[in-house]
Amino acid sequence: MESDTIDFVITWVDGGDKEWQKERNKYAGKDPEDLADYRFRDWDNLRYWFRGIEKYAPWVNNIYFVTNGQVPEWLNLNNPKLKWIKHEDYIPEEYLPTFSSHPIELNLHNITELSEHFVYFNDDTFLTDYVSKEDFFVNGLPRYHAQLDVNNNCDEQFEHIILNDAQFVNRYLSLDVSFRNNKKMWYDNTHAFKSKIKNWFLSMFHNICAIKNIHMPTPILKSTMIELWEKYPSDFKKTSSHKFRSIEDINMYVFSWYDLIRGNCMPLDIKRIRYFVLGKNDDIVSEAIRCKKYKMICVNDTGAAENYEVTKSKINSAFEEVLPDKCSYEL
Repeated sequence: MESDTIDFVITWVDGGDKEWQKERNKYAGKDPEDLADYRFRDWDNLRYWFRGIEKYAPWVNNIYFVTNGQVPEWLNLNNPKLKWIKHEDYIPEEYLPTFSSHPIELNLHNITELSEHFVYFNDDTFLTDYVSKEDFFVNGLPRYHAQLDVNNNCDEQFEHIILNDAQFVNRYLSLDVSFRNNKKMWYDNTHAFKSKIKNWFLSMFHNICAIKNIHMPTPILKSTMIELWEKYPSDFKKTSSHKFRSIEDINMYVFSWYDLIRGNCMPLDIKRIRYFVLGKNDDIVSEAIRCKKYKMICVNDTGAAENYEVTKSKINSAFEEVLPDKCSYEL
């Protein structure tokens, strides 16, 4: 199956919207994470996401912009490639409203017009240089980095979720079979030598503890999402029922991990992909944007930025230097 038609999907929320805050606060529980500002705050750089897509991936078929109904005032909804999707358009009513990214992501296959091959973006993942279709799909298969990892901090909510993802995949697939049938994938030449050694060592435990988290634009097969929902509905319904993130959740990783373990993918070289935490080494992030050192970056908000406005100004100034011109997705 060829992957000539590739859509992009991006989810977004304006956490500064007072009406949205009232709705969130009405449903929030006792977990302080439910009200953590950094999970929802807008860094005012979404326009650079669209400019980057138009400049570096003009071949994209359609862009699905997924929100709870919010729209930036500058966004050109008349652009023929832009499809504005509200949560109510594709998430079953019983799960709404939701303030967790997980139900929003796990139900994307319900977007009727969405193509079989799509790339999922969080709003903190950006293109910073030219990409081709082959950076995401080859011979109709998504490109993933087959790197086993450890999960060493299960006191954190996210690590619990990673553990749940691993349990999901281990329950239904065999790591031993994967290594036996797909050795080339696990020891591909794109891996550093120490990565190959790590894969060999961790494979001896017969189950995955985690897959290295490449928090980047992720190619997904819509058919894989549909297949797993049909086979294991209770896992997905449970997470979809949660209004906020929970340590009982699974997340979007299960789709890529499932295809990776069963060998339904192609190798990914991660040399020109980079994850950054906002508030840590912001000058390095800015320079990486300016010099186009990477094709794709993530500028993740973990709450580490002590001075939100200063950090935002640094990052957005770098984006403005390399992407100063309005694109067709802006009014």
